[in-house]
Amino acid sequence: MSKSEVIANGVGMKNLLSDGKYENGFGVMGMSAESGRKNLAFFACGGKPEAEPVWQIGQWSGKNDLCRSKGRETAPGVWNYTAGGKSFTLDRNDNVLTLAVNAEKEYDHARRENEGWVHLLLEQEFSEWARVEGAKSVCAKLDFSVDKCVNRMGREYDPELHAAQLTWYIMVTNRPKKTVYDEKTGLWSEGEDGDYLWFGLPIFDNRRPYAEKSAAYDRGTDRYISSIASYRYLSRDAEVGKRYAFRYDILPDIRDAVCRAKELGALKNVRYENLYFTYMNFGWEVPGIFDVSLSIRSINLYWD
Repeated sequence: MSKSEVIANGVGMKNLLSDGKYENGFGVMGMSAESGRKNLAFFACGGKPEAEPVWQIGQWSGKNDLCRSKGRETAPGVWNYTAGGKSFTLDRNDNVLTLAVNAEKEYDHARRENEGWVHLLLEQEFSEWARVEGAKSVCAKLDFSVDKCVNRMGREYDPELHAAQLTWYIMVTNRPKKTVYDEKTGLWSEGEDGDYLWFGLPIFDNRRPYAEKSAAYDRGTDRYISSIASYRYLSRDAEVGKRYAFRYDILPDIRDAVCRAKELGALKNVRYENLYFTYMNFGWEVPGIFDVSLSIRSINLYWD
């Protein structure tokens, strides 16, 4: 394993997410897979200018590049970075992060089938991996509001192709101590090192009041996504303009998600005891022409 520290049987609750006050700022990745996960820009937001950020901003697709934004302090302690329809704001006074997308400035036409779509995500690779099997609980905690969601599509709107949605994705990754490749079968004895599953907590979707439990193949990452029903942690539908907060133990759902992925042909030969929590992302996916805004007041993932 490449990580110097792995949480296996720790005592007490540990937050897997570092730098909750964004003191080290944000790295900003490019707009396409060709640029990889390398940071091409840095948003200090009035924090530590020489710090190494643990948070990253994913801004896949669209026409405008946030990396070119110089940013400005719009009010004391409030920093904004904008490029076209992508806007990123940190209010250090209240520790509120706002992600906004005006997709009218990012698309030349209504998205067609098999075309990419605009993302604006808050991401973090965990500094310490947390073993799934060694946990007593893993609590996802979020305080947020959807401040705006306006459909600008008119008659071109097709809910099968166009949406504005928020899902919190947590990556569950296979990290076996030893796995051997079999040339005859083309399989690894304990699964391929680095194979993973997307575990999703749906938060908001303009097309439906709540999300059902689901499992699907993600062509973009060549992995399976398993999402749970949103009524499990949101007591009522997330409405625009209202603030919500929840704390939910995802651990009981993880084993089920792994089993469902295996039934669909994923995670071949992967053993449950070799799985770790390693990464997360949360923010906008906008495969339609919408004008949207999200405020994140806190986001945490506690391992016990």
